[in-house]
Amino acid sequence: MVRRQWHLVTGTLAAGALLVSGTVFVVSGRAQSATPEAAASLTLQVRSCSAEFDPAAEGADPVTSCHEPAGETTFHLALGSASGPSASTGTSGNAPQNTAVGFSGLQAGRYQITAAAPADVSAAFIWSCQSSTRSFVEYPFVPFARVENGAVAIELQAGESLVCDWYQVKK
Repeated sequence: MVRRQWHLVTGTLAAGALLVSGTVFVVSGRAQSATPEAAASLTLQVRSCSAEFDPAAEGADPVTSCHEPAGETTFHLALGSASGPSASTGTSGNAPQNTAVGFSGLQAGRYQITAAAPADVSAAFIWSCQSSTRSFVEYPFVPFARVENGAVAIELQAGESLVCDWYQVKK
């Protein structure tokens, strides 16, 4: 049985923070050996695109098109009203980056992800996600979630390892 869930998150942040907003449509399958007490993990693979890149354009493919330096971006997680962990990408000059930030030991639930991105970033989006407990094969939206006004909600299942491709578009 396939279950579909819709989530909409919006909000505002202080200057310098990038607010990610979007509708998250989750296609869920049966859990694969996940237990209610098992810790989850989230990995964000962060890359940057030039200002000309449009993820909604016909044939858009950030995997082959986006090779800009990621810059330093700090990601914050919150579960409900409880503030959670933070992680940063760091920088390495002008070299193309395939940077990842990871969070482990997370409990299952709905997390809000916020990102404080470099000043030269105008937008961001999650292109796709892969899960150890769910299939997103029938997920109908490309990109997976668009950045609008700064925060995105991600649902983590117990025992899940979720890896998402996060792209930032420069000004």
